[in-house]
Amino acid sequence: MKRLSHHDGSWSDLQDKWSRQCHEFDEDFVSYVPTTMPMLAEQIEACTSDKWSGVFAVCNGEGEYEAVCFLNGAFIPKFTGRVLRVRHLILAPKYDFGDYSEDEYARLLANVFESVLQLSDSELQCPHVKIHFRSPADVAIFREFATKLDKLSHFSSVKMIGSWLFVSKA
Repeated sequence: MKRLSHHDGSWSDLQDKWSRQCHEFDEDFVSYVPTTMPMLAEQIEACTSDKWSGVFAVCNGEGEYEAVCFLNGAFIPKFTGRVLRVRHLILAPKYDFGDYSEDEYARLLANVFESVLQLSDSELQCPHVKIHFRSPADVAIFREFATKLDKLSHFSSVKMIGSWLFVSKA
């Protein structure tokens, strides 16, 4: 995952690339998630000097931004250690407007999950991860995914509660 910033131009780069994707589908980027994108831009500014919070993007091998989200590593009740919370997950416009199979969509969500786990083992070390999903389809995919993850020795607990996937590492 890549932390986005106004200062290095990465936020502008994401917006330019996603604007082009919207244009390819005759969609208006300004209307694409009109409240979330400005909120993420504000969070980038507010979290500039905060190691534990920021806006991050998942990029593929060609350097395309596939998803963006707000991450926050915080101490919350009922958890020992920090919890890396994933909020405001937005997929690239091509996934909203393009014709992708459920398997391709699931692979993208799995890539987001894997990227968050890697970050929780490195830059934002947290023994727990909570991911908030944006749609009932996402929840359904991860409900099935969670049952498989729960069997892996890397995790001490994996469960879906509402629209949240809770993961505690072993």
